[in-house]
Amino acid sequence: MSSQSRREKLSPWPKIHRELNRVRTQLQSPWSTLGNALISAKQNAEYRRELGKRIEAARETYTASPISQIADSFMLVRIIGNDLEPRHRKGQSFDNVLFILDNEPVFDACEKFWIVNRIVDTDEEARIIGLLESRRQNFHTIPFELDAYRKISWDVDQLVAGDLRFSEKGRASGKSARYETHIRRSKNLYV
Repeated sequence: MSSQSRREKLSPWPKIHRELNRVRTQLQSPWSTLGNALISAKQNAEYRRELGKRIEAARETYTASPISQIADSFMLVRIIGNDLEPRHRKGQSFDNVLFILDNEPVFDACEKFWIVNRIVDTDEEARIIGLLESRRQNFHTIPFELDAYRKISWDVDQLVAGDLRFSEKGRASGKSARYETHIRRSKNLYV
């Protein structure tokens, strides 16, 4: 055994140093120390106490106001969009709405509202609207406008010239799907 390893065994400082390094790592900051951890814990406790006081004051203010006498209510808003084939099967949006209408209970003080959002397939849009009307649901339709969609440009600015996106090698690399997703980004945001 070397003299240095004997000294390590005898001296507590290497052990203390390793423990401080472990704590520093756990605190996720290269500059942290136990003192900083204690300061942080104290500040956190003070913040929580102050936050508790603010919450209690807000509760007292609310209780004293006339609005506290009005019964609470809420609204569920659901946005129905396009079936994104092949991720979704055709008619899945309709089936999802039907499932919700058949299985979701009526909630006290709850208004339900639907947004039919730019459905491209007019037959599917008509089916969804017909279902909502037959169940006397409140809804709003945002129409798909082909001219507006047509005016949205392709996002090709970030593509690098000379990339392999149109070559066989590029298609085989798996990057072509990323390129397709990227250049259609703005158009997909519309739909």
